[in-house]
Amino acid sequence: MKWFVHVCLALALLAAGASAARADAYQLSTHILDITRGKPVPGVQILLFKIDTTKDIWVKVAEGRTDENGRVGNFLPGVGNDGTYKLRFEVAPYFKAHNEPSLYPFVEIIFAIEGAGHYHIPITMSANGYSPQAPHPFPSALLPEKRQEHVATPPPKASGACTAYLLYILKLFVKFVLTGP
Repeated sequence: MKWFVHVCLALALLAAGASAARADAYQLSTHILDITRGKPVPGVQILLFKIDTTKDIWVKVAEGRTDENGRVGNFLPGVGNDGTYKLRFEVAPYFKAHNEPSLYPFVEIIFAIEGAGHYHIPITMSANGYSPQAPHPFPSALLPEKRQEHVATPPPKASGACTAYLLYILKLFVKFVLTGP
């Protein structure tokens, strides 16, 4: 029975790892929380723009719609998408659907991406206010000297503890298959 629990844990960790790998295929994600209702905001159109520094204009590079959890996780495939970006959250239809007058027809958040890390830009909002949330915690001692405070920072990489545990579980599983319980 003990081996069964270990195998289930290993499979859960593998599934979580596969999910994280899919999320890492994209460099940018976002989500919206409605603090009045205490719920995610589904169905909001989000536009992603990048500044073209040669012409000093914003160029649309992607768009998405929040899922039932208020998230869009597939902006900027791959890595190496350095630059200054703007997310535009089209929130007016959401508040109109809830019969709530809003001060904000849309919300724009400007941020910079550099390097290969994953960036997550969440916001909380109500009809009369919004706040971009602090990015994932990242020890300032690990940040490059040139990174400025307003730049969204990627989360630290996970330790090898999960990998070591998975290898241990797989070794137990192989031993069980070869020698029996």
